[in-house]
Amino acid sequence: MTQASTNVLEIHAFLWPTEQALFQAAARVLSECLEAAGHPLGSLRLTLHDAVRSDFLVANGPGIPEELHHQQLVPPSFRDYRGSLYQAGKRIVVMSLLADLLQPAWRHRHAGYQFVPVPAWQQTWTPAQHAWLAEHFVEERPQKAAAAVGNWLEICTEIMRSGEAGLFLCTVFRHVPQMAHGHAGSSQNLRERIERFNLLATEVSHDSGACVIDLDRALSEIGARALKTDYLLAGQRAAIAGADAVVATLLQAGLNDLVPADVLEKATACFESRHAGPQRIRVCEYLLMLEGVLEEMSRLAKAADGAQAMLHLSDFVRSRASHLGKFAAPGNLALHRRFVHALQELGDGFRQMSEAQATGNGSAIQQARQRADSVIDELKLLWKAIHEFCQRHIERAR
Repeated sequence: MTQASTNVLEIHAFLWPTEQALFQAAARVLSECLEAAGHPLGSLRLTLHDAVRSDFLVANGPGIPEELHHQQLVPPSFRDYRGSLYQAGKRIVVMSLLADLLQPAWRHRHAGYQFVPVPAWQQTWTPAQHAWLAEHFVEERPQKAAAAVGNWLEICTEIMRSGEAGLFLCTVFRHVPQMAHGHAGSSQNLRERIERFNLLATEVSHDSGACVIDLDRALSEIGARALKTDYLLAGQRAAIAGADAVVATLLQAGLNDLVPADVLEKATACFESRHAGPQRIRVCEYLLMLEGVLEEMSRLAKAADGAQAMLHLSDFVRSRASHLGKFAAPGNLALHRRFVHALQELGDGFRQMSEAQATGNGSAIQQARQRADSVIDELKLLWKAIHEFCQRHIERAR
């Protein structure tokens, strides 16, 4: 049966245990908005799955050896980590990065195969089972972002191959308590890993077409102290605030092929009526910030005369690119990332021109100028696309 014939909106969420309450809250909010818009009552079905490291979720990832079933360390019906991840059909798939950040793997000392003990399984293990695992396995640290990016790109590409599933990756809230420690190392190391994995999400989004639910941006605007939570997103306040970010993103980018257009428009209006003021202000501030960077850059470029002035222009552009690279844009993260990358490229081009002017090399000056002109043209197109994107958001928030 098709989505249209069943009137059931399927959401499959692969989440860390502490994230699950947040998505249950999001499902309730989304269901209420769809009901208010005339979608049939009970038309949303949220299925929760345990998050697992990406190297175990790739299409050719490892299964579960029979030895582990014999030791009753794994539920009897569980045969591989992928489960229904790659099933066909119209649905929304939401995936957490926390397992990659936090989940160690256990490697068999003799057979060499790896095993990821899902937290829910460990709660039922006896002391004898823990002892058997310690005797036969050695623990390995969670994987690094550099290794994970290829896995996530493969996963996202495979899920979206049919063109029926909407796919979303969730960023990680970057607040880490000072005393945090464990598999990811010190609190500082964990913060750095979170930042790298959040960048990974935008990179994979850009390359695969998957969308990003930017929980880090949404929750950072409120603050960890007010939310009484950290990167694990435990607690009622985090669930309420994070649910709004999830629903806003799904309504914006995830339901076009799954919900009739008129219903989606009404559901979006129902949701945004509660958030119109803050959303409109945030998008306007973002546009003004980008516009200010472009105007200041244009002013400096007109006055730049000589190698030293061009070097100053290069430093300005590169510093603004660095700042914007740390800023979570309210909307299209992939488009924002391209804008930041173009600024970085332009800053490098201005530095190249400064060096060429210092040596008086006419050919090098011309080459640097052409490079800068090409990037400026790209920035103009990106600015136009971002402006149009944000204006649509502002209009919907009125």
